[in-house]
Amino acid sequence: MKMSPKSHSTMKGRRSSRILLPLLAALAAFSCSHPSDTGYFRTYIQSDPGILDPFSSTDVVSGKILASFCDGLVRISAEGKVVGDLAESWSFDGATFSCVLRRDLRFSDGTPLSASDVVYSLTRIRDSSNPTSPRRSSYTQIASISSSDSTVTMKLSKPNMTFPYLLTQVNSYIISEKAMRE
Repeated sequence: MKMSPKSHSTMKGRRSSRILLPLLAALAAFSCSHPSDTGYFRTYIQSDPGILDPFSSTDVVSGKILASFCDGLVRISAEGKVVGDLAESWSFDGATFSCVLRRDLRFSDGTPLSASDVVYSLTRIRDSSNPTSPRRSSYTQIASISSSDSTVTMKLSKPNMTFPYLLTQVNSYIISEKAMRE
């Protein structure tokens, strides 16, 4: 019996799929396994991140990465409410934001989080001399930032009820002043 070219290619395709399917299944099983070493952060990103500094972050990729190892004073909960993050407690009356920092937090180098780190991080954006600072205009509404012990107070130049949401953005993440100055 002579096979037509069509039936020959069909049989060849079936043989190939008998070999390829198990190989693809094995590859999928190995690539989806969890690494045993928990000392690494692994993720998939769709492109290279920009600069991994909250001051300069404007793209989604660097924002996602920064959100994995940086925190802000407040964050948005799963219910969509602003809740404390680095702040143990906070209050806002429309013109003054005040928070008490958690005392149990340290940066990755072991340095304890301090109120001066918060002042440094937010003042760095607000008072930037860089004319291309991507978020400077959002932070100019902060008329003053002061701190004492573990309390930080920010007074706005005019009332703005959305201000706590600004503090949830990547640019408001707190960084170590000591690490930045070294």
